[in-house]
Amino acid sequence: MRVKKAASAVIKALVFLVFAAGLFIFITVIANRGQGVPNFFGYCFLNVRTQSMEPVFPVGTVVITKKAVAGTLKKGDIISFYSQDPAIKGIPNTHRIYSVEKKENGGVYFITKGDNNDVQDQYPVYPSEIIGVVVGSVGSVGKAVSLLSNRYVLFFVIILPLAVLIAVEARNTGKMIRGKNDEAEKENHPKDDSEVNQ
Repeated sequence: MRVKKAASAVIKALVFLVFAAGLFIFITVIANRGQGVPNFFGYCFLNVRTQSMEPVFPVGTVVITKKAVAGTLKKGDIISFYSQDPAIKGIPNTHRIYSVEKKENGGVYFITKGDNNDVQDQYPVYPSEIIGVVVGSVGSVGKAVSLLSNRYVLFFVIILPLAVLIAVEARNTGKMIRGKNDEAEKENHPKDDSEVNQ
């Protein structure tokens, strides 16, 4: 009985955590709509889709990018940014800083290059286009992330099992409440001795 109660409590906690995380992500995405890549406490997660940063970041890697001030960036840092290249304009790109250039007014801009590319990027990167500096990565989960972006896969892998889990928990909670009500009813209306002796 104790094991069942403990398992039920764990399942309830997991359902709550999944729901809370989903709600947080949903609110964050809505709040960031039209403002670029959603970030969570200054961090965002980007899927590598090309071979330009191999072997450091193979296709399918998810890079963890942290917001950064342009003045703190230096040659050799790997940054994520919105490229001005017409072929990928507005799409997040992740390359290494090849050089830091100074403008006449004292500002800076960056020349970037993919580690696996023969030449540096044609278009410079300005501070306003920087998403952040790469601080980590998770290998080979990008394909799973891309797969989960498919609404049908998302439904069968996450939403449907979660709905079933919630339904089962609701049924178990209902049984538990009914059981407590039955016990309370018995305590309030005990059988008298004459009924027991017959």
